[in-house]
Amino acid sequence: GRGRSHRFGINHVVASAARSSRSGAAGKERSKLGQKLSKKSGAVSMLVEYRRDPMLIAHDLSELSAACRENGAVGIVVSFDDEHAAEDLASLVREQRLAKGCFPGPCAVLQRGGGSGLGG
Repeated sequence: GRGRSHRFGINHVVASAARSSRSGAAGKERSKLGQKLSKKSGAVSMLVEYRRDPMLIAHDLSELSAACRENGAVGIVVSFDDEHAAEDLASLVREQRLAKGCFPGPCAVLQRGGGSGLGG
């Protein structure tokens, strides 16, 4: 079925990105942006950019949001480049709020590009 393998796929992609960003920074000179995204401990921070995929359903968006948080992303950047961006931003914010008071806690949800965001 689509559900189980698709969920594994989301977690696998996010976890792979987290591993490669951590290992890629070791021993290399960092850019100014890289320095800004690094934590004081030297660990690399990871932002995930989200753009709507017509094949993605609402349930998958919740799983993607949770996978980002659980695999160490410090934020999810939502591209405001289609008519569903505000809806997607709101869904990601709702899911991240569920993690308030938990470990790992919620990660930031950021808007990139035009649009009015959650304010309407």
